[in-house]
Formats: sequence, C-alpha cells, structure tokens
Amino acid sequence: MRRNVGCRWKFKFCATSNREEVPHVGEGGFSGVESWGDIEVPRSWETAGHGQAIYTNFVYPFKCDPPHIPAGINHVGSYQTELWIPEEWRGRRVFLQFEGVSACVFCWLDGAFLGYAQVRLRVFPSY
Repeated sequence: MRRNVGCRWKFKFCATSNREEVPHVGEGGFSGVESWGDIEVPRSWETAGHGQAIYTNFVYPFKCDPPHIPAGINHVGSYQTELWIPEEWRGRRVFLQFEGVSACVFCWLDGAFLGYAQVRLRVFPSY
C-alpha cells in the first residue's frame, strides 16, 4: 500500500552547505520554520526558482575532486511537513521513498534523526 505525500511543504534553500546557514533540527522539527517559504513536492527546487541546475552529460561544470565538494555550489534544501500514518499500518514495515532526491537526504522524524538515504528510508522502529 502506498501513500502519496505530494503537497505543499515548508522549504528553506541555502546556497552552500555552511553549517551556520543550514537550519538545525531539534525536537519537533526545524526551528524558525514559520519564516520559510513553501514549495510543492514532488518538484526540483531549481524549477521553483532556487539555485541553478548543474546537470551535464559529458563535462562537470566544476573541478571534480572526489570526495571533496567545491565550496559555494553544494546547495542544501531543507523541507518540513507533517505526516500521519494510518492506524491500519501499525505493525507493518513503513518506508519513506524520496523519488526526487538528486544526491542524498538526511531525515528526522519528530526531531530524532531517522537516517541517511539516497532513495528509500525505513521508518521502523520509530513507528
């Protein structure tokens, strides 16, 4: 059974991954979220006017030096929403699937770190 969570989410765009700029998560979610904008999901934030798409099929648009990421182009998008899991799902394996993530996602549930994923993340045993 699937549940689509596509709708308006709170959204904060940061042009860099600088720890001072990226929102911090605490119990209950991000602080200061009331000042964030909204974004429709699923959607790439570039098509919503945030950052610049850097997709390419032959040459990197920046110096490629794995695992180092060039400063200034490592954009971070922070999202927050409220989800309700149907009672009839209790006791089942529940996953969050991020089909629009282009690199990775760090996910928190009720302020607790749930994990890191590139596509799918298991919610259990938190639920």
